Amino acid sequence: MKYSLILLHWKRPIQQIIALVNYYSQFKKIDEIIISQGHRDHVVIREEINSFFKRPEKIQLYDDSNLNDAYGLFLRFIRGASAKHENIIYVDDDLLVKKSAVDRGMEAYELLYPRIVGGEGRTCESYNTFDPEDGLRVYSIVRYGKCDIILTKYLIMPKQVINSFFILLPFFHDVLKKGKPWGNAEDMLISLIATEIFGEQNVAIGGETVYFSEIGDQEGICSWSGHSDFRAEVIDFWRDNICLLYTSDAADEGLGVDLGGRRI
Repeated sequence: MKYSLILLHWKRPIQQIIALVNYYSQFKKIDEIIISQGHRDHVVIREEINSFFKRPEKIQLYDDSNLNDAYGLFLRFIRGASAKHENIIYVDDDLLVKKSAVDRGMEAYELLYPRIVGGEGRTCESYNTFDPEDGLRVYSIVRYGKCDIILTKYLIMPKQVINSFFILLPFFHDVLKKGKPWGNAEDMLISLIATEIFGEQNVAIGGETVYFSEIGDQEGICSWSGHSDFRAEVIDFWRDNICLLYTSDAADEGLGVDLGGRRI
């Protein structure tokens, strides 16, 4: 299999992005690396940095700053839809996935295809489970093996899931608009949709990552105080509204179909 890797560039130093790109370009199966630049004040042009790339023929550089307000964190899937390969790897720009984890991730993905495979996972139940001592949600507990949700910090998925994602996105608008930043919960939706399409749970393989220090005054999504409550609400919305989908023909016949078009 060949893979396209998607890297979102927000405000981190371009030298860090170049280092990540050069690192991931060493993997033979990663045949394309797409850099999506989302912040208008941190956009660079290809001519300024091309000489720093070790494998420039693999690199696609996009100025997506004009799309950020409309799509936010969903930008990663916009760029995934434009990738040349059917197998997509997503990584965050604040960490480096160690070589052993990249290799094991691709190996597991190819063995278990089709489904989503990644480094770390969550269960839906964890978002509505509370610690008896402090009363806080325990969603942050990392899960490995079969999981409902795979975090996008390192995630491998079939490109076909993106089409269903954008078909369903308007349906979730009223609940998603409550999240900060816009696009929060994108990992949850793509994971749950993949489970519906393929009829199999997603898989978290574990694997060591190396985090870069935070830059400037940037804060992670989890620093928003409403993060866990919001994600629990998204889970509840999914369970209440996406148990069965109907096509117009199937609805006329009283037959349910899942997201992959299979009769239920």
